[in-house]
Amino acid sequence: MSIRGTWENNLPDAVTVGTVFEVQATVQVERLSATGGTPQLTADLSALGGPAAVPLVEEGDNTYRIDTRLDLEGLPPGVYPLRVLIQQEVGGRVYRFELVKHITILPLDLFILDDGLTPGWRLIGEKGAQVLGTTSNGPVFNGQMATAVQVEPKNFFTYWSLELQPPTTVPRLGFAGLRFAFHPGNVEKPAVPILTLFIDDIPVDLARTTEAWGIDVERREWQTVEVPFQAFDIKTAYRDGLQDSVDAVPAVRLEGNLNGTFYLDDVRLVTAIPSAAPSPPITAVLEGYSEALPGSFALEQNYPNPFNSATVIGYSLPREASVDLTVYNMVGQEVAKLVYGRREAGVYSVHWDGRDNADRELATGMYVYRLRAGEQTVSRKLLLLR
Repeated sequence: MSIRGTWENNLPDAVTVGTVFEVQATVQVERLSATGGTPQLTADLSALGGPAAVPLVEEGDNTYRIDTRLDLEGLPPGVYPLRVLIQQEVGGRVYRFELVKHITILPLDLFILDDGLTPGWRLIGEKGAQVLGTTSNGPVFNGQMATAVQVEPKNFFTYWSLELQPPTTVPRLGFAGLRFAFHPGNVEKPAVPILTLFIDDIPVDLARTTEAWGIDVERREWQTVEVPFQAFDIKTAYRDGLQDSVDAVPAVRLEGNLNGTFYLDDVRLVTAIPSAAPSPPITAVLEGYSEALPGSFALEQNYPNPFNSATVIGYSLPREASVDLTVYNMVGQEVAKLVYGRREAGVYSVHWDGRDNADRELATGMYVYRLRAGEQTVSRKLLLLR
């Protein structure tokens, strides 16, 4: 028989990259022997970037507590263990028991194509597909430009192909599917329209489906398409289970027989479907701008902090970039998108009223706000007091 323990904790199953969250747990120890030594309890947070041995504080009646904070900045997506080790010496022998919680670190949405391609990605048209490039002269879904693609199938049997290729294969871990905006432009609808999305060489029909991700070619407006990875699952014919599914994203490919010019915008791999609408944010946000050219990329500490009814967040862009400024709670869930889209170089100030994306007042607590501009990301914490 060995020493044992049970615990109650607030530890999340999953958080997003860069999250800062409170680690709070209460451990109840079952003593092996009344004549043994005092139990020693330590938390090993090293896998998550913290100390390897954080002592738990005794609260009496063999109850111990840990209350600390973990900053996951810099840790890549993956599954990480958080351990609490219970030890007791009895008669010269040390007995051990371990409590383990596995936490999955999820990625942020992976932007592929907005006002331009994310660095390292390539957009290739073949077999009658020609990428005309980004333009502001046609319909634009987000930011200042969209990508125009002219397509014409070579013949009845050969479909055009448009492929987005990443610099390296993207692991599936943490991503829920693909999101993009599609505008039919002036394309002609054939008698039997073909528009197929391929990921990991598995097809999903976009033009002739009744599913939520279906595209209506005759609807001459922007259509938001969100295709979950589960849509690509191919089930076995004779027993439960899968014959094939998306394991990774080596490329994203569209094939079809449409004829004309269509537009793509806001293409990304998302961590949740349906994903939060990027624009416009419902929460009240006022953004100030100065043309003074800053020397570096920066995200300022909000002021006042703590705040009650409103606060100001400043940031600087040394060059034009696609910007995403979002507020998260301490378990990594998005609560308010403050800024989204293309911004010129300059100094900005964002006035926020402490409300979420649904225009509800956020509760008292610590939050994280994160600025993404191109490939650069920085985050800070703020305190809201109601």
